[in-house]
Amino acid sequence: EHLGEVGQFWLRKSRKPVLAVLLVEKRTSRGDVQVVVHRGMNCEVSMPTGSLCAERNAIGSALANDPTLLRQSLKMIAVLSVITTAVEASPKTGRKPKRPRTISCDASVPSIQAALDAVDASATTEKDLNPLAPCGACNEWLLKIAEANPSFKIVTFDSIDCDSVYIHQLL
Repeated sequence: EHLGEVGQFWLRKSRKPVLAVLLVEKRTSRGDVQVVVHRGMNCEVSMPTGSLCAERNAIGSALANDPTLLRQSLKMIAVLSVITTAVEASPKTGRKPKRPRTISCDASVPSIQAALDAVDASATTEKDLNPLAPCGACNEWLLKIAEANPSFKIVTFDSIDCDSVYIHQLL
């Protein structure tokens, strides 16, 4: 499978892809609620300015798509570290969060599994980094969102299989 320049250029620092999905709920001019999902992926091109995390990439994509976006419209962001190498199956290597301050539930949504089918969920040469909490810079961005929207949530998963979901509320 050809991945373009993902490993050689876009992720050349860590070679660890991280995906984020930002859920936005915005009222239309008719008063209806429109739900839109924006995607982001980390970019690590070894520049002095640092890396662009998946969370900030998703937020930037949402803003580029709709410059009128309000922080109150941002409802939650989900973060998942994925493994792109295709090797033989191995047991899960996911880990429990350091401070599970959250609700935990089983994920049985077929669409989650369908989305993950394109990614090898059991690589033996790479460690599953999930659940992956936001870095310091992303956490500051998310806190700024939570100031305007205290119910904003961060969703993480126990492993790439997404068997368990952790929902974190910042404030």
